[in-house]
Amino acid sequence: MTTVDEPLELVRRWLSAFNARDEDALLAVAHPEIVLRPLRWGVRAEYRGHDGVREWLETIAANPGSSTVSWTTIEPLLNGRVLVEGVVDADGTGFVGLYELREQRIAGVRGYLSDRALLAQLGLITSP
Repeated sequence: MTTVDEPLELVRRWLSAFNARDEDALLAVAHPEIVLRPLRWGVRAEYRGHDGVREWLETIAANPGSSTVSWTTIEPLLNGRVLVEGVVDADGTGFVGLYELREQRIAGVRGYLSDRALLAQLGLITSP
């Protein structure tokens, strides 16, 4: 039986590997059929499988504005999903990530702007 900490630790490993741009560590926790829908512009809307993860990392490496992320919240949701809230370190953009887990691996990643970040980007509020 999987404990609550195991899915959270799996997502922490993904986030740490992303920040380190460690392809091997990302692939170690990625399901072979992962579907990745990243937050940032300048990358494709969707990447699939381990080859997609590799391509995503190559695209990020070629983008001079690429950044690391910090997270404030990682919490389990129903149906094998995990919620992450945090910020993109380079510009302070808030994000929410939804991670889908299958067979003790990350099978889906989808990034969203946080409400505050979206409102600031639309010019409806000023960022602190």
